[in-house]
Amino acid sequence: MERKVPKVYEKLKKINISDELWLFQWFITLYFYNFPLDFSKRIWDFIISKKEIAPVLVAIGIIRTLKNDILERQLHDEIDFL
Repeated sequence: MERKVPKVYEKLKKINISDELWLFQWFITLYFYNFPLDFSKRIWDFIISKKEIAPVLVAIGIIRTLKNDILERQLHDEIDFL
């Protein structure tokens, strides 16, 4: 994340949100918990085709999509977007 979305990485580090906090839900549930079924199917297809690195690539893609929302949040909102 540091290389792909450095501003988001810096903000999360600045407000002391560890990777374990935001990655846990995504990786443990493999995206089924928060996303529509059609979107989850596409993610699973990608994961199957790309193997081990796929969950990380998907997470970076989602972070890029949410980048502006994350960066616009005030520091006291750090947990609200998770």
